[in-house]
Amino acid sequence: MRKSNKKIKVKVYLESLKRGIEMRYCNMCGKENTDEAKYCSSCGAVQAQTQGSATMQTQSESLAATEMTATPDTDVDKHENKTMSILAYIIFFIPLIVGAHKKSEFIRFHTNQGTVLFIASVVVNITCGILGMILFFLPGGFIFASLFGFAWLVFPVFAVIGIVNAANDAMKPLPLIGKFAVVK
Repeated sequence: MRKSNKKIKVKVYLESLKRGIEMRYCNMCGKENTDEAKYCSSCGAVQAQTQGSATMQTQSESLAATEMTATPDTDVDKHENKTMSILAYIIFFIPLIVGAHKKSEFIRFHTNQGTVLFIASVVVNITCGILGMILFFLPGGFIFASLFGFAWLVFPVFAVIGIVNAANDAMKPLPLIGKFAVVK
């Protein structure tokens, strides 16, 4: 809904330019502001002072570019929900309990990645534990059993990769396990 409101504001603004009516919208978030406003009342961004049609045209181009690149479920969503997305890799069930994964696509993506990472780590650790015990009793099997014991090291590395992705506002799937979806 917010994206369509932004499109409408851009269209209204561009139409007002054609008619010669000066309307001020924030060049960052698209919220309407008074002509005297130095800062946006919604996002606090510094507002350009209008000094003729050249500035007005630049603002309309800026609004149009902002509308094309910034959508509610991307830039603003990522910035506002970074902490909960990082938390999804450390304690995966917190975003699920709080219900944060329902309000944000960014949180849902990272909660899914964190949950899949947890499930995979449990499955791999149980499997490697069982195989390690079986191999330990075979001749020379203690070497392979020891290697299975280090399999858990992969999961903290994947968690760090996920945390770095969330901190950088990226929605990149984790290696090997990122294509699975359990949180809808």
